[in-house]
Amino acid sequence: GLMSTLLLAAHGTRHAPGRECVGRIRDALATELGKQVVLGWVDVCEPRLEDLVGDGDVIVPAFLGDGFHVQHDVPQAACRARDVLVTEHLGTDARVLDALDARVREAGGPWPVTVLSWAGSRRRGSREATARVAEQMAERWQVEVTMMTPATMDETVEVLDPSQAGLATWLLAPGVFSERFAAQGLPCSQPLAEHPYVVAALADLVREIQRAQEQTAA
Repeated sequence: GLMSTLLLAAHGTRHAPGRECVGRIRDALATELGKQVVLGWVDVCEPRLEDLVGDGDVIVPAFLGDGFHVQHDVPQAACRARDVLVTEHLGTDARVLDALDARVREAGGPWPVTVLSWAGSRRRGSREATARVAEQMAERWQVEVTMMTPATMDETVEVLDPSQAGLATWLLAPGVFSERFAAQGLPCSQPLAEHPYVVAALADLVREIQRAQEQTAA
């Protein structure tokens, strides 16, 4: 409805540049859609998503993977009120791959061995989705794309040839993980952050669910 609030759901972080980055994504999305966007964190930071949700609100999950937060925290928050709509999460939109491509090219890549560097997840679905991203980028770039997480970083980096390899950061915002990736002495792309393709992807997700809702109402 007209009174509904658009909530951007994001991962909390103690890392101030990370919080500021998500704030810029929120601002850019509000500009793109021409309406207010309220930021709700699923952990670490306040205000919490679950405390912000009202009847008829729309939640757009700013997550690359469908890990625990997308599967559990966001739906749980949505249950706190009536008729809350939850869009697909950011990582499902094709434009996010365009954002990754742009960030990698800014950093001088892709490289003969391009390492998709992500947070990791205990959820198999999340790992499979990230593996699909690696496959799609390997096809797009016509290079070898492998994967690593902070847990596998040391053993991965050890066997890479620095003249042949670079890291493609598959993270939304800067934080502890992106800093660790950037400190490996290899070319390394920036987090996706508020790249115009990220903002366009989030806007697409919101418009898709609003169209679907209008068709249901009609």
